[in-house]
Amino acid sequence: MARRYKVRFVASRLFFYLYRMENELAKQVNIGKVVAAKLNEVGISTPEELRALGSKQAFLRLQTVDSGACLHELMALEGAIQGIRKYDLSEEVKADLKRFHQLSQKNLSE
Repeated sequence: MARRYKVRFVASRLFFYLYRMENELAKQVNIGKVVAAKLNEVGISTPEELRALGSKQAFLRLQTVDSGACLHELMALEGAIQGIRKYDLSEEVKADLKRFHQLSQKNLSE
């Protein structure tokens, strides 16, 4: 009986930890619960990890679990890193991300 309680306790603590990490990402600008869950799935569980990896590398990881990852997700990741809405990214950054997205789509189809 005590062992079963311990297993449940450990499982509930693990769930709480993962939930908290997912929510920490979801609190970032442009990142909702769905994108936060996908980021967790590819090994990015904190805003710090996202910033360290960068939007382009994070996007490439997202494509491994979601082949339909789009330009808007890439721009949302960059906005989250910069702490601004994706619509407020500079035109230069948007153009760079668009080129990167096109190349990543070309590489996916090959």
